[in-house]
Amino acid sequence: MEIDQEYAHNGMKIARARRKRKWSMEELGQQLGCSPSTIKRIEANTTHLDLYTFLLLAKKLTVDPRYLLNDGFMDDLPSISFLKFPDADHLETFLIGEEKGGRVAIFNKFPSSIYYNNNSAARERRLKNLSSYDARNTEYYPVTAIIEFGFSICSQFSKKEKLSILEKILMIFSDHGTGHLYNQLNIIDSSMLQMPQGSTECEFIPNTDVFMVSAPMYSHSILIIRSLMLVKEFGKIQARNKGLFYTSRSSRFLSILRDCISEDKSIHEFAKSLMNENRRFLDVFLKNINKDISDEIKEYLHI
Repeated sequence: MEIDQEYAHNGMKIARARRKRKWSMEELGQQLGCSPSTIKRIEANTTHLDLYTFLLLAKKLTVDPRYLLNDGFMDDLPSISFLKFPDADHLETFLIGEEKGGRVAIFNKFPSSIYYNNNSAARERRLKNLSSYDARNTEYYPVTAIIEFGFSICSQFSKKEKLSILEKILMIFSDHGTGHLYNQLNIIDSSMLQMPQGSTECEFIPNTDVFMVSAPMYSHSILIIRSLMLVKEFGKIQARNKGLFYTSRSSRFLSILRDCISEDKSIHEFAKSLMNENRRFLDVFLKNINKDISDEIKEYLHI
């Protein structure tokens, strides 16, 4: 089978690794959360892989991610580093140096782990760097993740932790905080986020020749690509419609959430606050939640 050199992954190597584990296409698809027909296209090199799926595939097949690269990209191997660190502090310290110019971060969850409260000096230094005027910090979050953060009964955060996290974010992106025009906060429609729902966090530094992504399925690891060809290939993970709300409106949306959490308001009362502030806030909110809950809120608001 002739390999299409435009694709970063090598389908024959993937098929070989799958057969070595004695998995059918259906069994591998179950591991990745996709159909057997998708696996068939991957192995036939007739579809592209996003970076998260590429890393997850290597994890499930227990092979080095670099092994799955197409031969046409082998010359780029010196430009690819898969680094593992002994703990989170060492990873954060490494990122401080790499993120001096800023980052573009796209998430399936809210918030980025950089805002967690864990008394990490390295993380605080990293956050300070991304808050500075020398860095360009852009973050994308899906509406659904923000709502789950605020109101899910399964949240990992206490009320106090939620308020502390929101204050940190608002300080960076609010016009009244340390935020400036280089810091962009975008809240996006969850259906427009071009990442698998199983992924947790991906952080990118798309400078002219650097592309970085944290690998959530590996502990304290990061994949670094310093190749324009591979950056272009893996850059397909993106927020296609950019922000539904940009910095000022996103900050206002989070401010309303903070106030509702502080006052122990229900999700119904949160919806009412959104409606009073901006009807578009409410429309986007209702579009991105469970239909049954949406119908309940519409009845509650008499709309």
